[in-house]
Amino acid sequence: MEPPPVTPESVKKLGIELGITVDDKTSLNLLAVARLLLTLPLPTSYKHALSDESGQWESVYIDKRTGLTTPKHPNLEAAKKLVAKLRQQSGGSSARAANDTQASQPDQQPAAPQAEPDSEPEPSAEGAQAEQAGDAEAESAPGAAQPPAPAEESAQSTGDAGRAQAASTSGNDNSSGSSTAKQTVMGFTKPDGTPYYYDFATESEVEGEPANGTVIEAPASDLVQEAGMAPQSASDIKALKFYSWWYEDIESSDLTLRVSGNSEAGGGLKRRYVTVEYDLPSQSFGIRSVTDEQELAISNILAVTSKSGGTVEVWDLHVGATLNIMGRSLALMKADGSTGIWIDHHAKRLKKLKATLLGELQKYRPRGHKPAVTHDRGDKASGGLSLRYTVNQINTMLDELQQYRPSVAAKLRTQIQI
Repeated sequence: MEPPPVTPESVKKLGIELGITVDDKTSLNLLAVARLLLTLPLPTSYKHALSDESGQWESVYIDKRTGLTTPKHPNLEAAKKLVAKLRQQSGGSSARAANDTQASQPDQQPAAPQAEPDSEPEPSAEGAQAEQAGDAEAESAPGAAQPPAPAEESAQSTGDAGRAQAASTSGNDNSSGSSTAKQTVMGFTKPDGTPYYYDFATESEVEGEPANGTVIEAPASDLVQEAGMAPQSASDIKALKFYSWWYEDIESSDLTLRVSGNSEAGGGLKRRYVTVEYDLPSQSFGIRSVTDEQELAISNILAVTSKSGGTVEVWDLHVGATLNIMGRSLALMKADGSTGIWIDHHAKRLKKLKATLLGELQKYRPRGHKPAVTHDRGDKASGGLSLRYTVNQINTMLDELQQYRPSVAAKLRTQIQI
């Protein structure tokens, strides 16, 4: 059966199992691991089910080899490894940074001296004015040579060590306030197919579009694979899945009208949210409604063209691509977890091949290549790179290398195919 839809509550619940809570505002970006765990395919030896043994319906996982049922996600331990890796990369939590700073203070900062006796002379007027102007001016002004207050004397007596500690403390503050700490918002889809954003910092929906830099980014695909959360080989993935939508007449009940793009006079338009799937073995497409209302499900679609009019191949599929399916133009808005991993895997492989070709051609044309041959195209987010554009760049360089090293070009050309 299909797993239940991902919601903020399901992400928070799984986040607790991963050691991530909404109380730690500096680690909310790690909830991306919980989200990924809920969307990635299960290991082939497990299947998803629902159980009401606790009095309410909850997700459980059945081991097909033994028949045993467990509420624990099969990849939970792998997800914990990924969380630990991400924490390590970010330099640890803000609490650990604060503890490190506090632990270093006794060695660097001597105790404040005792207050001066009452018989000490009062500071001169010049010294008082320099003191008000700031520490830097107080040190350079001749009239500011009066004994400082206890806290000031302590800071001055530390010398370079005190300034080094201040710089270190400032660095810790910046670490805890890094860009990842500002990522607290995640996108979801309501049962009726309407997308919305949820802010885990405020535990409430976001009105309108989220602010720049606040949307939680997915973990890098190589880290996901390294942790063992995803198939180690892209060959384990048999289908690519994208999310899209279009406008349709809310009064039209004819499936043919909705699919063909024709419309009749009605009471208005609404969005229909769909998934677009590409079956890798059969090289065919399928469309399915996200919701059950007036469900639309069409499979084995072969005649799909790109924006330029050519027949769509697997190289043309990425987030941001526009397809013409049964007369309707669809933009691929988002990829699911395994699709992003598949595209990122082949993007990394093709970019490595492109770098090899650039190195070979550098031997024969040291003046280099135009940016159109070297730059990437597409969104840098997961599943966003245009593989077709990269393949075209590679073919251009292979044709050129063919003039100098035919055997090398022929060998490298075999590495393009999936």
